[in-house]
Amino acid sequence: MLHRQVFDGRMEVRHLVATDGVGLLEAEFVGTHIGEVAGIAPTGATVRIPYTVVDDLSPDAITALRAYLSFSVLIGQLRAAAESSVSTGT
Repeated sequence: MLHRQVFDGRMEVRHLVATDGVGLLEAEFVGTHIGEVAGIAPTGATVRIPYTVVDDLSPDAITALRAYLSFSVLIGQLRAAAESSVSTGT
């Protein structure tokens, strides 16, 4: 949902580590705001949010995934974009 419905987004990988059944990804989420989130209509703004994903790994699959990102940073960037578009009339 985050990558395709609310944002047209992608990951920019910083670090990737896998060992003993655990994978760790440090990345930056980069996306264009295309869907409503937290009552904020699409702004068309690009956001950049650092995030981390921890995966439990089996030999054949990811068995659990936990993603961590700051929702307050995300909302702050979107509110700033929304306010900017209102003040400039775009």
